[in-house]
Amino acid sequence: TSVTLARLATDLTTVNSTFSALGYTLMDVSVAGAAAASGLVDAFGGLQNFTAQTSAMYSNFYTKDEQKASTVKSIVGTLTGLGINTSESDIAGADRATWRTVLDAFSKDTGTESGSKKYAAVVSAANQLSPYLDGFADPAKVAQPVVSSSAVAASNPVVTDTAMDEWKRGVEAIVQTMTDLRTTMIASGPDKLERLQGQLAIEMAQAKAGSLTALQDLPQLAKLTSSAYAQQHRDSTDQAVFNARLVESLGGVVGLSGSGLGTVKVPSFDVGTDYVPRDMLAMVHEGERITPKAFNPAGGFGGGDQEVARLLREMVARLDEIASATGATSTTSKTTAEVLTNATRGQPLRTKAVT
Repeated sequence: TSVTLARLATDLTTVNSTFSALGYTLMDVSVAGAAAASGLVDAFGGLQNFTAQTSAMYSNFYTKDEQKASTVKSIVGTLTGLGINTSESDIAGADRATWRTVLDAFSKDTGTESGSKKYAAVVSAANQLSPYLDGFADPAKVAQPVVSSSAVAASNPVVTDTAMDEWKRGVEAIVQTMTDLRTTMIASGPDKLERLQGQLAIEMAQAKAGSLTALQDLPQLAKLTSSAYAQQHRDSTDQAVFNARLVESLGGVVGLSGSGLGTVKVPSFDVGTDYVPRDMLAMVHEGERITPKAFNPAGGFGGGDQEVARLLREMVARLDEIASATGATSTTSKTTAEVLTNATRGQPLRTKAVT
């Protein structure tokens, strides 16, 4: 069906994109290749888990240089596909100041469809490379030649301080814009949940490794991931379990896993209980038995449940009719009717073993 074909195509595209980043041999773009990719995704428990696990592996077991080289190769392929002439050496050698110049230049052509696509691709490329670039040069050193060449600045230190403050605010605004644009790109599209979970896994690994930027990104990423999950899974219990796991993962990043805010308690009745006091999320275990309320003596069966009592009264009435019509069974029916009537009044049913 069309749904199956679409799923196979998505699996193949995702697997090959991941394999490309990992330096693996890509799967054939064919029916056999799609089937193999789908089988691999199923082995991970689904596309969502495949993306999260391979992203975490990439972050944890590939060096920074390997990650940068893979990112550069991917960027060159994307940009050249849009008609932007560049090379791996150009991309790998560009610093933050160079990227700023490139971004400003491409922003001027956003009035056309082609220009907008190129600008979006360049912004995405800059954000992908950002973790591998050194920080901006010291604002004081960058601004100093301009300011020191001015007689006014030389005679008035306040002008120098003002210029530095304006530079810092400009840099902060750019960084915030880059963050917002990256978040917008990740948190959109039909597969946004998978991409958000993959990015969240990467950011968590980087935060554990000491990245302050990744740590600061986690709160917003976690909220977006929770929201995306809620959009795809309407069941409140599923959402509660997912959010509990999310809280536990975040707690592990800051050392709260297993205690404090990192712990989410879920009631468990492995020691048994004759009555659940309210509707709740609870942990059940293999081999346990769950009894519906209507058949639970501690929950009112035989006296408190009005529906069951009504049904028993109807049975008594029907037995009375049968007893009247068939004299041969009148004694037995009367006895049975008395037993059922007693049950509707809360008295226990008595049975006798026949040997």
